[in-house]
Amino acid sequence: MQPLGEGRARLYTALMLDLYRLLAEHPTPMLRAIAASWQVALDEGDNVSAARQLGDAMLAPGALSRRLEALSAEARETLSLLAREGGRASVKSLALRSGELRRIGPAALERERPWEAPTSPLEELYYNGLVFRGFGPLPGGHGEVLLVPREVLERLPAPTPIAAALEHALAEPPAVVYDDGLALSEDILAVLCHLRRVQPSAEGMGHLTPPAWLGGEGPLAKRLVGPPYETRLTLLWRLLWRLKLIHAEQGRLTPALAARDWLRARDVARAGRLFRGWREDPHLVELTQVPTLVCDPDGCPHDPTVPRRNLATFLRALQPSAWYSIEGLVQALKRHQPTFLRPDGDMNAWFIRDATTEQYLRGPQSWEAVEGQFATYLFTGPLRWLGLVRLGGPTGGSPTTLALSTLGAAVLGKPLAPEAPRQRMPAQISPDGLITVSLVNTASERYQLERIAQWQGQDRVARYGLTEDTVWEGYNAGISVPRMVAFLTRIGGELPPSLALRLQAWSGRFGRATIRQATLLVLADEATAQDVLHDRKLSALISESLSPTMLVVRPGAVEELTAALKAKGIWPQRLAH
Repeated sequence: MQPLGEGRARLYTALMLDLYRLLAEHPTPMLRAIAASWQVALDEGDNVSAARQLGDAMLAPGALSRRLEALSAEARETLSLLAREGGRASVKSLALRSGELRRIGPAALERERPWEAPTSPLEELYYNGLVFRGFGPLPGGHGEVLLVPREVLERLPAPTPIAAALEHALAEPPAVVYDDGLALSEDILAVLCHLRRVQPSAEGMGHLTPPAWLGGEGPLAKRLVGPPYETRLTLLWRLLWRLKLIHAEQGRLTPALAARDWLRARDVARAGRLFRGWREDPHLVELTQVPTLVCDPDGCPHDPTVPRRNLATFLRALQPSAWYSIEGLVQALKRHQPTFLRPDGDMNAWFIRDATTEQYLRGPQSWEAVEGQFATYLFTGPLRWLGLVRLGGPTGGSPTTLALSTLGAAVLGKPLAPEAPRQRMPAQISPDGLITVSLVNTASERYQLERIAQWQGQDRVARYGLTEDTVWEGYNAGISVPRMVAFLTRIGGELPPSLALRLQAWSGRFGRATIRQATLLVLADEATAQDVLHDRKLSALISESLSPTMLVVRPGAVEELTAALKAKGIWPQRLAH
């Protein structure tokens, strides 16, 4: 058997991961160290012969099984983690959960004999010849990895599933439960209704910073059902743009066509689109929102979609009906997925400071302060607001426990009972015009209802008031009263006779007069007016004549008409309103 070649920095492939080849790569002092651990007396000879002799002893019938049983519990857990990752993992990643693997030269190796008192589970495995240093591909590039020989990997018991390991984090049901459920979807519905009605200016509107009217004491302050935290409103606003639910049209902000499709989807599907929109958004960076951390400009160079995807995978292992300690989940995350934020495991390359002390957080010892706080923020912030998890805690205290919600389990693809069918008639309409609507799978119906009725509140159901003013506003938006009646009948059945009569009476008052805003073009004399009307380009910008010298300009055509008149030698005077 020939050694693989010179140097330790070699890219090992699956075909090379056999015990004999990996042993042959070790220098002689290291082979003696492993042999001493196995109590094997090596014959004098070259590395290849020594590697063959040592490998034969390690793979003798029952020898490897006995050695695995003799390992410490921590070393067995580390080996199980390596097995779960296919026998290859980053040294930096493993060091975060299993301690450091020191580099010791040949002379110090003979002098210190580290196999007799390893300082970490990694050293215990290393000096037992069960893992080997190598160099290979890692997330974000290449780096040092630990490799498990194929013969060892084949003899390992099946790795412990993450779900079983999470049993250590199980907690008692809390006294108080915080469940946002579909609150984010409901608040997006409220914003869409507001934009359709008000159409605010889109000037200076950014996609990452919510407008002033969305928070504080703005017009939606009493309408939003979720907590009005600035970071939550930022998420809500970002999702409106990310999913193309809104757009700027002629300088005004309005719902987009995509909003109609989103509203028509079932509740779980709508929540799923919000979750995936958040998960795959490269521009929203939650690490800068963690209150205990400060990121220097360009000091946290990461793709924010990576930790979100990793946490989604982690959450799939939770039992939907079980409660877990948040601290216990963070520790489980450290054991099983410590590089969920920094895939390369480099704890020194980022410039992150403690918000209180202003000290930079570096090295493996900073994991709880950075990754731990970041995971806690995602659990208690975005994942709660998206409805994927419920939080719990003592009365009057902060949340300490977490459970995967039924909605979250469905969004993450865990098998559940079929969703309840959509109600054929989800509304109840009273003679006085009060309309109550179920909140289950009715977003589209409620969006349409707000064109003719005023939202009054919601808890288990949404309540709307149908009045002469709201019907008149719907009429002015282009909805005829017969169409209103047809819609109300479809969602709530036949209307109460008294309400139907009132609607008929109201409709008789609508349209007897028209108020219209218009831009007038007033000409100096009839000859100039005729000159304008006989010009094909100019006449196309006129909607009607009010008098021989007074014309009505087509909506939105003022600038074009002004330029055309100037080109013709007629320079109009503009009067302020």
